[in-house]
Amino acid sequence: HIWLIKEDDALEHIQAGTLQLHDTMVFSSVSIWEKGTGLGMYGGGLQEQVDGLHSMEVIEVDDHQIHNVWQILANQNVLTKEALDTNIDATIRAWNLMSADRG
Repeated sequence: HIWLIKEDDALEHIQAGTLQLHDTMVFSSVSIWEKGTGLGMYGGGLQEQVDGLHSMEVIEVDDHQIHNVWQILANQNVLTKEALDTNIDATIRAWNLMSADRG
């Protein structure tokens, strides 16, 4: 299962031993989507990225697929110049797995 947890709560549970490091992945990013009725075909924003530009895709997955993708992505390393290629390869393998499962 995938759960969303605040950083402070995650640290507290890891330190308390109720959450294990090997069960935890941290994602950090900032995404900003412009919105407005005059922007694109869908008013900008995330909907524009998905439906207008086709730069993102919404997919439905089951628990088995989530587990398989998680296993691949869990092998990524902290991002460094040296780890970049390995992390990109893992991302591509996970994407291909989901594409193959959808048929």
